Amino acid sequence: MDLWVFDLATLRFRADTEKRSLSVSSAAGDVLATVCIPEGTSEREAVFLALDAALDEGRLIREGGTLEIAFANPFTNQVAVGAVPDTVAYSDGEPVEIKADGVGGTLRNGILTIDSRSLIPVETAMATVAAALSAHRF
Repeated sequence: MDLWVFDLATLRFRADTEKRSLSVSSAAGDVLATVCIPEGTSEREAVFLALDAALDEGRLIREGGTLEIAFANPFTNQVAVGAVPDTVAYSDGEPVEIKADGVGGTLRNGILTIDSRSLIPVETAMATVAAALSAHRF
């Protein structure tokens, strides 16, 4: 699977004036997902919904192909691939350098390769994944 990895800390969120929908975009302006916000949903939950939608359905065309979206968390040094509840976090324990417009990666045989680095799956509780993905506000 070919991926395009974005740094969670650089993502931008924009809600419509009535806060009924929320879009998440990369720092370079790529719209990664737009979701409807159910009435009574908190900002934190709405952000989580948008990020999870990007992991689930988001695609980009880069370098001549269609790529799935992944998110790097600069605070945990982990890269999230796949939507909840099937999210898998990958790491080698060191920070992954992500440019403003993202970086390409490849997932093969359970190993995520980014810039010739091999990241392996790490045990991460789903509560930790949800907290990391929803720490943003809009």
